[in-house]
Amino acid sequence: MSRIQEQDVIALAEGVEDICFEVFSFRGGRLADREDFLVDSMDRDAGLPAARAEFLRRYYSMREHVPPQITVDGEIEDGELLERWLTEKAGRRVRVVQPQKGEQAQLVEMCRNNAAERIARKPAWPDGTPPRWTSWPGCWASPNRPHISKATIFPIPAAATTSPVWWCLKTESP
Repeated sequence: MSRIQEQDVIALAEGVEDICFEVFSFRGGRLADREDFLVDSMDRDAGLPAARAEFLRRYYSMREHVPPQITVDGEIEDGELLERWLTEKAGRRVRVVQPQKGEQAQLVEMCRNNAAERIARKPAWPDGTPPRWTSWPGCWASPNRPHISKATIFPIPAAATTSPVWWCLKTESP
């Protein structure tokens, strides 16, 4: 539920390889739709404000309807120019806002959490099976464990905003 009758709330979360944009669409003050978009082709070097601007341009260029308010989770590159384009497209004033507190900030946080959950649900590998490397003779070999001769290691994705963690998951005896 939102006191703003008609708006889209857009937030992003960064994963190791992807960025996920989550869109909540409110109509009549109620959540009418939600969408998520996993994007792996954005230029990360350009920064998050550029990524948000590019997403908004692409998202609204494919849509007939632009709500009077678009609530976002952070800065947008060329925000005034983007707002003018959205206003022209809608045929009425469109505001792009970044709330700092209150109900709108809570909606943005909920949207961001959904984006992070979406990244966490994504299989780390296209077929859902991690690649295997069966090498590292004596990975765990030590005076206390002389019977272990090799280990199979899997890259295990860590939290959505950190690098992968490498684990020795299975050991084999000679």
